Amino acid sequence: GNDSEIRCLSYGADSSLVISGSETGDLAFWDTRSGRQIRSVQLPDRRPITMMRLSADRKTLIAASDNRVSYIEIRTGVVKKTAECRSGTFQYLKSDDKTAITFKGKKLIAENLETGSSRVVYEHKEILSESFHSPKDRMIIEDFRDGCFVFDLSAEKVTCEINFPSKGHIYNGVI
Repeated sequence: GNDSEIRCLSYGADSSLVISGSETGDLAFWDTRSGRQIRSVQLPDRRPITMMRLSADRKTLIAASDNRVSYIEIRTGVVKKTAECRSGTFQYLKSDDKTAITFKGKKLIAENLETGSSRVVYEHKEILSESFHSPKDRMIIEDFRDGCFVFDLSAEKVTCEINFPSKGHIYNGVI
């Protein structure tokens, strides 16, 4: 189970399951009808889980911890494979389930986790600091100054820039 701080949550395919990911790399699978834990999985590296979502076929949970992405079969809880991001700090996994989006300074990089190839898809004027995601391959990306921008990963372009009147850090975002 989750004996440490919960870092993220995800629904299972039919919403009868909630999966929690912890600070110590534990995944707990919860039945939404009874509220009981039905399974737990420990990721091998015990790193904090920072992102989770279902795969396109909705049969696999994809969990990211630091720069490692794990693919866990929901039905059994078995870790099917893991992949390591090498191009920068992991932020997001595109809906194709194999393209990781990473930050490295001012650069937004797309890395294919199957081949290891990577390319810069955008370079911003400021250092990139944090991102918030939508299920449709869009990201709100915060910079270290006073603003953020919306980036469409499919079109590979900025669709909107927002400059906030007061300087400060964004603490939580939802798309």
